[in-house]
Amino acid sequence: MRDKADAFEASLVERFQGDPKLKELSGFRDLPGGRIFYTARPLAVTKESCLECHSTPDVAPKSLIATYGPDNGFGWKLNEIIAAQIVSVPAEEVLGNARRLLTLIMGIVLAVFLPLILVLNYLLRRSVIRPLRQMARTAEAVSMGQMDADFEQKSQDEIDSLAGAFNRMKSSLQISMNLLNQRKDM
Repeated sequence: MRDKADAFEASLVERFQGDPKLKELSGFRDLPGGRIFYTARPLAVTKESCLECHSTPDVAPKSLIATYGPDNGFGWKLNEIIAAQIVSVPAEEVLGNARRLLTLIMGIVLAVFLPLILVLNYLLRRSVIRPLRQMARTAEAVSMGQMDADFEQKSQDEIDSLAGAFNRMKSSLQISMNLLNQRKDM
């Protein structure tokens, strides 16, 4: 029969009948012609007028029985789920659309975040890494006895506080070294 559900479609109808709150099912299905993506929604008898033809074969129009036979499509009750509306498309089309969408989103993310990362990297190098490297070179020089090397203080941030602390430490070290040298000379 041309409108009779196959086993898979019948199982969808049974799931809808088993859970009246279920409003939609979707997924992939393998058919001889290839894989498809389907979306199914329940169809219920919502009008009394439907029961005029589908309650019992005795009251059904003769043309309906001639087309579909007396065995199927009868015994319906009001608000009962009797079928499923299924829309399907080839899975390759769905997966192709998903790939295109993923590529587009990744392109947008790269277009937005790559320049942002480059700018942040530049700012981090300029305001943190470069001053810390300069302090490391100055600390190395001071540790080798070059007491005229100063830790540069250019900003009003944590790097500036660190440079100030290093300069105070260098001054304390210089005073301690001078006192040691004075005691040594005595």
